[in-house]
Amino acid sequence: MSINQLCIYKINGFNKSIPAFIFLSVLIAALLNAFIPSSMASSESVKNFKDVQTPEITDVNNINANFKDYQQSLDDLFRIAIVLNPDRNINDTIIDLNKKLIKNPTDFETLVSLGHLYRLMKLPKEANVFYEKALALKPDSFDLYFFSAITRFEVRDFLGVLDQLNHAIQIRPNDVNVWIARARTLMKLNRKDEAGLSFRKAVELDPANKEAKSLLGSFYLEQGEFKEALQIFETLPAKEPWDRYRMGYLYLANEDIKRSLEIFEKLFSENARNPSFLYQLSIAYYKNKDFEKAQKILKPLAFMNPQNHDCQFLLAMSYKEMGRLNDAIGLFREIISEDPDFLEAYIELAVTLGKTGKVEEGIEIAEQGNRRIQKIRKNFKERKDTLNRLEETIKKMRSEVKK
Repeated sequence: MSINQLCIYKINGFNKSIPAFIFLSVLIAALLNAFIPSSMASSESVKNFKDVQTPEITDVNNINANFKDYQQSLDDLFRIAIVLNPDRNINDTIIDLNKKLIKNPTDFETLVSLGHLYRLMKLPKEANVFYEKALALKPDSFDLYFFSAITRFEVRDFLGVLDQLNHAIQIRPNDVNVWIARARTLMKLNRKDEAGLSFRKAVELDPANKEAKSLLGSFYLEQGEFKEALQIFETLPAKEPWDRYRMGYLYLANEDIKRSLEIFEKLFSENARNPSFLYQLSIAYYKNKDFEKAQKILKPLAFMNPQNHDCQFLLAMSYKEMGRLNDAIGLFREIISEDPDFLEAYIELAVTLGKTGKVEEGIEIAEQGNRRIQKIRKNFKERKDTLNRLEETIKKMRSEVKK
C-alpha cells in the first residue's frame, strides 16, 4: 500500500478515535430522514383533544404534488386540531374514532386519521395497523404506501419499508422522494449496488434537486468513488465549513493537491482546528512535499492521540523525508510494538535502517513483517501489495549486503 493509499485508507481509523467531521455515517444513520416526520409537539401540548373533528384526508396520488410538502401540511393540520381543542383527552378521541370503526369498519377517513394520530404519538406499530387496513380499501394510494413505509422504518422492518416503497413507485414512478427513500432503505439493508441505482434514478428524474445530488455525492464518497463524488459536489454550493472541508478532502483524494490546500489553508486561517481536518491538512502538506509544515501539525495531533498509529506513521514518514532518520526509526519501532499488524511500518523501518547503514537489521525487520503477514494473510487479502513490497525490500537489501 503506497503512502497515498494509506492516507485515504486510514482516514476512518482516525475519525473513530477523535471526534471529527462525520462522513457517510450521516448517509446511513440518517436513513429515510427525507420522509420521517418531524418531531411532534411536546406531550404537554398534545394531551388534550376536543373531539373527532380530524382534518379531511385528501390523497395527492393523482396530482403532481411533493409528498414531503403534503405530509408536512397534513401533520400541521393534525397538530393545529390538537392544540385548538384543549377540553378533551386525546385517548378519548381515539376511543371515539374506534367506535366509529365498529359501526363502519370500512370508514377510510377514520382509518387514516387513526394512523396519523398514532404516528404523531410515536406509536408506529399501531399506526401501521390502520394504514394497512386503509390500503386494503384503497390499494392505489401512493401516500398511504409512503406513510406505511415511515412507520415500518420506525420498527426497523426495512424489508417491509422496501416493499411499500416499491408499491409507491409503481403508482408514481417519477416521484424523486420515493426513489431517495428507496435508496436509503437499500443502504440500510446493505444492498449498495441497488442503492446506487436508486440514487442515480432520483438525480436523473430531477437533475436540479440539490438533496438528490448531495445524497448521490455522499454515496459515491462512502463507496470511495472520489472522482464521481467530486463531479457531483462541484455542482453544489459549498459555503459552510463542512461543505468546504468535504471539497478539500475530495480534491485531496483526487490528487489535486493545490486546490485542496487552497481550501484547507483558508479554513485554517479561519481557526478551523478539528482534529480530522488537521490530519487531512497534514496529508495535503505531505503530498505537497512540505514536510516541515506536515510535522508541525502532526506532532501535537500524535501527542493528543498516542493510540492513533496512522497519525504517528505519517509523522514518522515526514521525519524520514526531512532527514530526521533516528526520530523516524523511533516512531516506526513504537508503532510496531503497539500494533504488530501495521505492516507498512515494517517496510519503512527496514528502509530507514538501511539508510543509516544498518542494512542487516533492516533485513531482519522486513523478515519480521513478512512472517507477520503470513499469519494474517487470510484476514488481509487486500494487503497483497504490501506482501510484495516486503519481499522486494528484503531482496533489495540483501543485494546491498552482498555488494
